[in-house]
Amino acid sequence: MGSARTLFTVAAPPITSQATELRLHAKDGYPLAGRLWSLSEDRLVHKAVMINSGAGINCGFYNRFASFLADQGVPTLVYDYRGIGGSRPRSLRGFRASVEEWGSKDCAAALDWLSGRFPGATRVVVGHSVGGFVTGFITNGALVDRMLLISAHTGYWRDYGRKARVPMYLLWHALMPFVTRVVGYFPGRRLRLLEDLPAGVALEWAQRRKPDFWSHLKLADGSPDTVSIQRYTRRFDAIRARTLAIRFSDDPFATKEATERILGLYKNVTATRLVLATTDGDGRPIGHFGFFSSRFRDTLWPLVFRELFSETLVNEVSPTPQSASSV
Repeated sequence: MGSARTLFTVAAPPITSQATELRLHAKDGYPLAGRLWSLSEDRLVHKAVMINSGAGINCGFYNRFASFLADQGVPTLVYDYRGIGGSRPRSLRGFRASVEEWGSKDCAAALDWLSGRFPGATRVVVGHSVGGFVTGFITNGALVDRMLLISAHTGYWRDYGRKARVPMYLLWHALMPFVTRVVGYFPGRRLRLLEDLPAGVALEWAQRRKPDFWSHLKLADGSPDTVSIQRYTRRFDAIRARTLAIRFSDDPFATKEATERILGLYKNVTATRLVLATTDGDGRPIGHFGFFSSRFRDTLWPLVFRELFSETLVNEVSPTPQSASSV
């Protein structure tokens, strides 16, 4: 990463962080399962992180990365959106939830909790995959000091890699809405597609078939719902965080086009774009989910940590001698 790499180093101590199970409350009072990773001893906290999961991903998926951040002295909150993992009701049939609620009620409440728990700390929001745009729906965007987008995309199928486009279109826009209407929710577990999804989230996702992120928001007469669109875009605009957007060269979903599309929603952030390849890690595939594997604890994770907290986080990142590069 050029000179930014030499500003400070990331220690690799033995794992000493501990997990504290939490019960958070969304803006409407809905109970959310959370987990705070932090060091056992008391110390002044200068930075704190929360992770917004991808759709249908249990927050436990991020435990190893959260533990790594905590080992560096950065307490990290993971939590489940309503309807997912530990925040799931007994039955998803008839359960109401939307992507907007994940952001405005769940994510916003988690961010309030983080701010209250670590007052004065630099607040960092990590958004993986769909979590990258869930963040934009929060109602307290001014609390976000820095944002890390990892493999973020909006779900527009034409932004996917060429081989993934048709299969994913059929999955998201044909199979998912059909099965959801029959079952009452999307049975992702049964289909071996991560977690089950509430019907509202699944059907909303299925509606997003066009490049315009807001094209599915329409009134009864078919005209654009400008009131809702303006309300949501104001929330995205309220986030003015210094942002690091990372994608991986072998990720079929978070391509260059997908990265640019989601950054286009955040009109007031200062964004650094970074591309990493398998040669930046252990030589094995990274793809859309692999970054959070503990095998990257000594390679990709320290690299991203340095860049995220570098005071030179600006519009460009110099390429590494290997294959990481800015675009």
